[in-house]
Amino acid sequence: MKKRDASALESLVRPELPHAVAWARRLGYSAADADDAVQDALTRLVRCTNTSPISLGVRAWLCREVRTRARTRRRSETRRRARERVAAERRARNTPEPRTRFKLEDALAKLSNSGREALELRFRHDLEYAAIAEILGLSEGACRQRVHKALSRLRGRFGDRTPALLALAPLPVVHDGGAFVHAALASATVADTAVAGGLIMATTTGQKITLTAALAFAVGIGGTLAVQRAGVGEDDSLRSKGALQTASAEVLAERDAEIARLRKQLEERGPLLRPGITKPGAKKSKPRSRTPATSAREVVSTQGEAWRKAILQSIDVQQRETAWAEVRAALKGEDRLLALAALHAVRFTPYADVDRVGLVRDVERHVDADDGVQKLYGWWAVFSLHQASKRSGDILEIDVPKLLSHVAVSPLSTRGSMVANLVSVTNWEIDGDVADLMLRLMDDRDTIAETLRGMGSAKRISPKVRDRVFQYAREGRDEMALAAKWVLRGLEEKDSETVRFLLDAAESGSGEALDALRKGVGAADAASASARLRDLFERSEDVTIRRRIVNAVGDLGDEGSREWLTRLSEDLSDRATAFGARIALRRLDQIATGSKGRRRR
Repeated sequence: MKKRDASALESLVRPELPHAVAWARRLGYSAADADDAVQDALTRLVRCTNTSPISLGVRAWLCREVRTRARTRRRSETRRRARERVAAERRARNTPEPRTRFKLEDALAKLSNSGREALELRFRHDLEYAAIAEILGLSEGACRQRVHKALSRLRGRFGDRTPALLALAPLPVVHDGGAFVHAALASATVADTAVAGGLIMATTTGQKITLTAALAFAVGIGGTLAVQRAGVGEDDSLRSKGALQTASAEVLAERDAEIARLRKQLEERGPLLRPGITKPGAKKSKPRSRTPATSAREVVSTQGEAWRKAILQSIDVQQRETAWAEVRAALKGEDRLLALAALHAVRFTPYADVDRVGLVRDVERHVDADDGVQKLYGWWAVFSLHQASKRSGDILEIDVPKLLSHVAVSPLSTRGSMVANLVSVTNWEIDGDVADLMLRLMDDRDTIAETLRGMGSAKRISPKVRDRVFQYAREGRDEMALAAKWVLRGLEEKDSETVRFLLDAAESGSGEALDALRKGVGAADAASASARLRDLFERSEDVTIRRRIVNAVGDLGDEGSREWLTRLSEDLSDRATAFGARIALRRLDQIATGSKGRRRR
């Protein structure tokens, strides 16, 4: 392999090595084992033949690979660590606690593994939630929840400066990044191919673009957003503290030149799209279309979030005003991605102390755009302006007829979100013109599922819409699950027809129908519904269904079920069901005394 190839790989991975090593050590590796884990990850990077290191980011990709290797090791050592932790806590209880504040590492050690991992990836390694989700194998929402809970615990000790303390925690010093690179190249088997994982030796046009994007990560363009927005501004991360510690002035100058060359090449070739994966001998698959959530996430996680945070902070007034001015300028500009970021910032700052004069006009041009995602973001911003206008008394009225017309022609990618917007504007009630539109949309087999998901926030629906939902649900098990979960479950007052329909579905084995019965069933139907569910419990052999039945009976609030639940709570042959029965009994007590209203689900 030519010398320049090793240099290219070293330029790509050197800035990320301290993060990868620190992450490996946090996962329980010793210093030597951490180096070995990172070395193995680099070898896999060299051999990688897909674009995942580009789409995910080299730092996140390395962290994910290191964690994959650590999972087996962590499982085997979990019990040992638990025993050591208990022993340490016992010793601590017998030793007078020093009157000093808890150190950050001590506080982190007391967090759960899942919370600590998510927290450190977010603040210490500066990764976005999309990347954290890929590393941990969870959804973004689950990652956000773990970070929030862990951060809340630490803030009780360190206050609002907790994120800064985490971000400033020192990373391990990697003295010889070149050794990692050369060892990875030596380990990879490249004799039979002209490329090393499609990243180092690029020969075809597609591989050259892959190399270009990969190098863009290393030299400072960063993220998949940079591939789409190459040439728009210079990434300040090149001047970051970590880069200055590892790069001389000469190296920085070389990277500046490399950035310019790569940007020019990316502009000539256009955006890099993830290709479809084709098995040998199979027909070439079409590239998967990108949903609005995917394309918008790149904007939201970078410039949009940066603007939002700057506008909401109250310490630096000049910073807030500058960010707001940039948002106003982006709304008037022609850059679609910057406009989406600006609309995101407007959406999530309805109560910020900023000047909104003339902002409605700037937002409405995006509401009227032909692009479905831009239209959706524009409506979100309009709703935010509506909330903000309530403070001044000069309330901005929502143009419901226009929203109706936009929902009617919304593409599949934005249908669910647009329907949800419409339902929220009509006070979560589907009736009249809105009901007529929903009936038309549900006639479209290609979009009916997204329409139903958008209706999930509705508290009330008209009888015609209800019957159409029933018709869809009867088509199959998946259709029943979707209708029960997204539409029928959220209704605040279920009529007798809906209750009977859900009971019939439950007897057919639908767990989602059982969950839907836990809310909105009136007292007139609760007794008969509970009786049918108790009978279904005795006939069912599915453990999960039986436990769901117990939960539903408890939430129905029928006093006639008390004796039955009491008997179940004392049956220790199924401890999980007995535990659920005890919770259901407490729920009955709460409903009977009025100490707690029915839970919304």
